[in-house]
Amino acid sequence: MTTSESPSWSPDSPHFAAYQRWKKQHPEQSATKSGDGLVLLEEREDIALAEESARHELVKQGLPTEWSKVGLVFEDQYLAILRDAVRFPNGDLGTYLRVFPSHLDKTGVAILPVCQGKVVLLHHFRHATRSWHWEIPRGFGSDRDPEQSAIAELDEELKAVPTRLIDLGTFHVDSGMLWHEAAVFLAEIPEFRMPADTREPIDQVRAVAIADLERDIADNQITDSFTIVAVARAKLRGLL
Repeated sequence: MTTSESPSWSPDSPHFAAYQRWKKQHPEQSATKSGDGLVLLEEREDIALAEESARHELVKQGLPTEWSKVGLVFEDQYLAILRDAVRFPNGDLGTYLRVFPSHLDKTGVAILPVCQGKVVLLHHFRHATRSWHWEIPRGFGSDRDPEQSAIAELDEELKAVPTRLIDLGTFHVDSGMLWHEAAVFLAEIPEFRMPADTREPIDQVRAVAIADLERDIADNQITDSFTIVAVARAKLRGLL
């Protein structure tokens, strides 16, 4: 962009105003720290240049130029999607999307239920993939701490009460775009059953031998990342 060109950006746009509000509410996610590989741009002229660079790339691809606009692209009670202005490691400017849960203080949870030496799996239909998945219980999290959320999820999805709950740490679900972090637990449960009344599309629950579970993961029969991470963590710690 030459100095005679005007930037394709207005600081008065509602998306940008909402973006500024979101950044003030979440300062820990809105600043560049020393050593960060991507620099978040703060100055309005830099943001305008980043948008213009993104706009040119979109024009070349025949795509809508509004996809270059920095701001809070979408927000509801579940998710917030931001488009940031950034400087890449080679010095180029552009934009980059990030997706956050609407409540950053609520850590998601995933629980590996073990009953009499077998892992309990749910057959769960996921709207995002429009397909059925064998997976362990999990949830967005709540106002409770992660351990209490894990206990609540076990009750909701398996009507099970753990006799032992082991913290397996946390993991990032998709570090390429999602901020979302989930806490993982192994739960020893004496019994389980399908809940009689739930909005969740779950049609089967089964206990699987460890060898069969590992085979299904290796053979691509189980593709759910929460399940694979939980099994890997538990196996590496000698818990399975």
